Amino acid sequence: MTPEVSERLRKHFGVATEPELWPHLHLDKIVGVSPRYVGPPERVLAGGLRQIPPWWITVKEMNYGTGRYSEPVDWPLKGATTMAELEAFAWPSADWYDFSTIEAQCDAWPEHAIEGCYTAPFYWHNHVRGLEQSCMDLVAEPEMTEYMLGRITQFCWDYANRFFEAGKGKINVTQVTDDYGSQHDLMISPESYRRWFKPLMKKFIDLAHQAGALVMHHDDGAIRRIIPDFVELGVDILNPIQHVCPGMDMAGLKRDFGKSLCFGNHITVFKKGPNPLCETQSPSGRQTTSSVEQIKTPDSIQCGWTSKNVNFDTSGRNQHFDCIRIGLGIPFLVCIPVKWFWGIGTIFSHRSPCIYGYVPGTVHKYAIS
Repeated sequence: MTPEVSERLRKHFGVATEPELWPHLHLDKIVGVSPRYVGPPERVLAGGLRQIPPWWITVKEMNYGTGRYSEPVDWPLKGATTMAELEAFAWPSADWYDFSTIEAQCDAWPEHAIEGCYTAPFYWHNHVRGLEQSCMDLVAEPEMTEYMLGRITQFCWDYANRFFEAGKGKINVTQVTDDYGSQHDLMISPESYRRWFKPLMKKFIDLAHQAGALVMHHDDGAIRRIIPDFVELGVDILNPIQHVCPGMDMAGLKRDFGKSLCFGNHITVFKKGPNPLCETQSPSGRQTTSSVEQIKTPDSIQCGWTSKNVNFDTSGRNQHFDCIRIGLGIPFLVCIPVKWFWGIGTIFSHRSPCIYGYVPGTVHKYAIS
């Protein structure tokens, strides 16, 4: 959630910190850990602009009335046409990060699953070239693409290895992720994905599994055509499921991939929220049939939401899920059908696992108190 929403919710529930909010919102929170940035500082430009490391995107602070966000307005290599320009760029280094506190951060949350390390080569390519140019690069500029993805991958590889080494086996979930989907289809062809990005994903998925972490792949939109590739690569969790997009029907995904993938985050806000009422819905009043490990929205709760739009109703006729704790001492991921649930998906910490299950029935709405 954004800082503005967090502040309103803390005031609403009378608590001082965000972790104190989690029980009020019925969240069995996955806690993220990260290294401390010690690299070059951001660059302040004229006109209220700033270049932000490590990819040096130019951002400008925009006031939306109920909140202020730093929005990207320019990309450092957008206009580059020569290899010399690419070579002269200040590419990030894993030396810009201090990983020494990762284990202590993990140990601070013994009752929660720990998520750490984020790898997204396509997304970082978007960061340095801009989305439109980075997509065209894959076909029109293969030499430049190979160089840029090589530099991006080397940074991510060094960063991930240091991260997992510092975590000492305490990272439960990691992201090998990207956003290949639009609301209608893929943003790049399956052929371009398989040529440029699938081999990179394989490297990082194997590394994460060797470190004992489950791999979550975040990918908005209509990505049905490359989900078989994710299964082949060993992705454990697919997030989110934007069931309103073509090919992303939950029953079909469960039928075709439910034995291989744990599906998460299929409450959608794209068409309904955040204003005026922010009705956050499960699949258009249909029964829920897929296994999930989390129940939440696909993206951050934005500043236009009100407190009542965030507070889950977990009593009476609108209670559509149940939560069961079990006391196992090892981490694992499982999707098991049982007769009184449509499906169960689970993801949890090494200390206190939780199973989330959907009860059968029509889901009309969440998040309205």
